[in-house]
Amino acid sequence: MQYSSAVIIPTCGIMNTIGESATSFFMNSSPENIYVIHWNPEDKEEMRKTREKVLKAKRILEIEKDEEINLLEVFSDNPVGFGYAVNKAFGFLVNHVGGKDNLPSIIVVANDDITVPVNWLVRFRESIETQRICTKASIHGVS
Repeated sequence: MQYSSAVIIPTCGIMNTIGESATSFFMNSSPENIYVIHWNPEDKEEMRKTREKVLKAKRILEIEKDEEINLLEVFSDNPVGFGYAVNKAFGFLVNHVGGKDNLPSIIVVANDDITVPVNWLVRFRESIETQRICTKASIHGVS
């Protein structure tokens, strides 16, 4: 499947925020999106419980929305750091879509402790595809 966007969410060891964060992402998903969660816990039992909650929220939202939420999960045995977690998740995404030529046009790296508002990805896409931006501010020497 060709995705229009991917959201990579590294957990970076601490599990207490990913549940609410993932739910907000899933609530705003569409079939063209894929979410990549990289689980790299300090406490594996805490990760197991949190992962169960995330997957339960995903299943409930799939039923409510009557559409699949695309989720790719990546695992490390322990905390590996933000950069490594993102790179490992990106590598799995590349393999999942069949190579770099098939990557989505937008890839977002998101912290695991944020909640996103309704239509955030649509608005994000519109903002980066904007050809011209006008503001009331001026740059020194330019008005």
